[in-house]
Amino acid sequence: KTLLTNLSHGPFDWIVIDTPPVLAVTDAVILAPVVSGVTFVVGAEMTRRRLAERAVETIMQTRPKFAAVVLNKVDFARNKYYYSRYYGHQYKNYYAEAAV
Repeated sequence: KTLLTNLSHGPFDWIVIDTPPVLAVTDAVILAPVVSGVTFVVGAEMTRRRLAERAVETIMQTRPKFAAVVLNKVDFARNKYYYSRYYGHQYKNYYAEAAV
């Protein structure tokens, strides 16, 4: 904790601490309440949904100041139909109005 406090007052804009998987060891759980934020990175089609949910629940029990989830390694070519259909449905009116 002292090291983190000293680093936070140093010349750095961001300090990124990469921890092992949440459910494997306790590093992330110990650090979560003392850092300014937690970003949980999940590999698409690599992590089982229930395990990811349990890991996020575990982190949230520590009451972090800020928490985010990033879905990484998404294969858009494989999921092109779903993505393009969703994207088009959500934003078609926005782009139509912008073109006028």
